[in-house]
Amino acid sequence: MDLHRHLTGSLPRTTLREVLEVVAPAIAQDTELVTPTCKDTTPASQQQAWDILTKQCHAVKVAGEDLSNFQRLVGGAIDELARDNVFYCEFRVGVKAQPTKKQFLDDLTHIIKQKHKEHPHVHVRILCSVARHGDVEYGAENVQVAIDDFTAHKGESVVVGIELGGVVTKGRWKDFEPLFLEARRNGLKTALHCGENHEDESEVWQMLDFHPGRLGHCVFFREKAMAKLQELRIPVETCLTCHERCFCTPIQDNVFSKLRHTDQVLLCTDNPSFYDVTLSEEYSLCCKHHSLTVAQLFALARRGIDFAFCPEQLKATLRADFDAQARKLVARFGL
Repeated sequence: MDLHRHLTGSLPRTTLREVLEVVAPAIAQDTELVTPTCKDTTPASQQQAWDILTKQCHAVKVAGEDLSNFQRLVGGAIDELARDNVFYCEFRVGVKAQPTKKQFLDDLTHIIKQKHKEHPHVHVRILCSVARHGDVEYGAENVQVAIDDFTAHKGESVVVGIELGGVVTKGRWKDFEPLFLEARRNGLKTALHCGENHEDESEVWQMLDFHPGRLGHCVFFREKAMAKLQELRIPVETCLTCHERCFCTPIQDNVFSKLRHTDQVLLCTDNPSFYDVTLSEEYSLCCKHHSLTVAQLFALARRGIDFAFCPEQLKATLRADFDAQARKLVARFGL
C-alpha cells in the first residue's frame, strides 16, 4: 500500500531519460538528479532542495506533453508498482489542461485501466491535487473535474479524492478550505500536506479542525498538536526518506516513532524516483531504525488498507489478497 505517492515523482528515470533525449536533450541530464539529504532546516537549505525539485518536475512536464510519451511513462510507473509488490496505490496528480483537464483525466484513466489488465493484482486510484502556491480559481477547476468524474462514474471512477500540496510557504489553507468542503459534500475523500513549516503552527490547528481523511508528513508537530492528532485518530502518511532528505529529520526521530503505538501511521514514498527509493526499502529502513518485529511489520503493511480511500468492497478484496500472501510468506520462511 502506498497512499502518499506523487505521479510526477514516480516515473521511471531510465524511461524518462530516453524520452527526453529525443524531445529535449538539453535537459535529459536532469533525470539523474536525486534529492540529497539536507544539512539543516534553514531557508537556504530548503531552497536548495526546492530548486532540485523544480528541475526534476520540469523534466517530467516536458517529457509528458506528448500523449504517447505520457502513456509510456505512466505505464512504466505502474510496472514499477508491480515489481515492488505494491498492490494498491493512490497517485497524487496535478490535473493539466492537456488539451483540457477533463481529457487529461480521461487519458490517465484509460492508461490505468489498460495497465490493470496487465497487472490485475495492482489497483491504482487518483487523488487530484490542489497546489497551494497556485491561485484558488485554478485549484477550483481541478476539484470540479474530480467531482464531475467521480459522480459521473458512480463508484467506478479511478478518482477517489483530492489533496492539498505545493510550496508550504505559499498560499493559505483557509483560502482553499471551501474547495475541500465542496469535494467532501460530493463524496470525495480529502488528504492534506500538514506540518511541513517549522515556523508556523497555526495551519496545523486549522487542518486538525477540518479533520481530513488523512494527513501527510506532520513533520513539525509540537506536543499539544501531536496530542490532538492522536485524540482525533487521523491517519498520518509518513515518508522516512523524504523527511530525512527534505526536512533534516533522522529516520529514528521520524513521526513514526511518536505514532507507532497508536496504529494511525503508515509508510509511503512521496517521490520515489526523485529520492531513489522503493516502498520495500522504506519498510526495510523502518525495521532497521525502529526495531519492528515480523508481526509488527505485517500489521503495519496491512493497516494501510483501513486508511485507503477506495470503497469497502475493494478493501475486502485487498485484505483477502494480503492475508493469502502473508500466509505464503509465513509458510515459506517458517515465521
